[in-house]
Amino acid sequence: MKDGEASFTARFPAILRAAHQVLDGDPKILDDPLAIGFVEGACAKEIKANIERYQSPPLIQARAWFAMRHRFAEDSLAQAVAGGAGQYVILGAGLDTFAYRPAQNKTALHIFEVDYPATQEWKKDRLKTLRIDIPEHVTFAPVDFERQSLAQGLAQSDFDFSAPAFFSWLGVTMYLERGAVFKTLKDILSMAPSTQVAFDFELDEAALHGQVKRSIAKASASAARRGEPWKSRFKAEELQLALREMGFKDVTYFNAFQAEERYFSGRGDGLSLNGAGHMMLARA
Repeated sequence: MKDGEASFTARFPAILRAAHQVLDGDPKILDDPLAIGFVEGACAKEIKANIERYQSPPLIQARAWFAMRHRFAEDSLAQAVAGGAGQYVILGAGLDTFAYRPAQNKTALHIFEVDYPATQEWKKDRLKTLRIDIPEHVTFAPVDFERQSLAQGLAQSDFDFSAPAFFSWLGVTMYLERGAVFKTLKDILSMAPSTQVAFDFELDEAALHGQVKRSIAKASASAARRGEPWKSRFKAEELQLALREMGFKDVTYFNAFQAEERYFSGRGDGLSLNGAGHMMLARA
């Protein structure tokens, strides 16, 4: 990414989350009205002007996925909060709007947004431009993962290492080497007992077939062309086993077919994952 602007991997999901609000029916998979207009290209007028593009099968699937992965993480967060977690850490927060939606501002949840310093500075400027106040319970924790660990970054904030937290880690693992993925997971595992993490990952190519395999191949090639190649992919069963061997408990693999049944069943707008998208949920 370039200094002074958000990366493509931050902007593109934000635009498609906005497109979900504008183009898709109710109930929304993710109710995120702040996404509309949050970045250039995300206002309702711009989206409707390019409706043929946004209603193409690849972008319908992509926005279904971006909406669903946030919904799964936020549903899992709600359960963790009910169980006593008082801290929410958003890794690679990008242009996530959770902390700024009105309903969230009334909670006592302490939210930590972790991301590269340049992305965070751009986001702060954008929030100021949009006249969106940063709530007192939100902390920006800048971390350059090439120079410091997650634990080191959080140690420079007011994160409470003695209290359980919930971590969401979306749209990041595929851009990291396996070693970096497991290093971050080990950092999370070292937190207080009952800390949880929800994250997405890309399936190993050998586990893909048919149209899903072709769609994922196109997405991978697109990432490589823009200079952000995927560096890690996993077999779900092997990843589950690795997490358990590391020491995580209650490791849950949530696949696209389960997501389809939970979030997309009965919809009349054609919104679907079409077999793509995979999540893990694990407890320390």
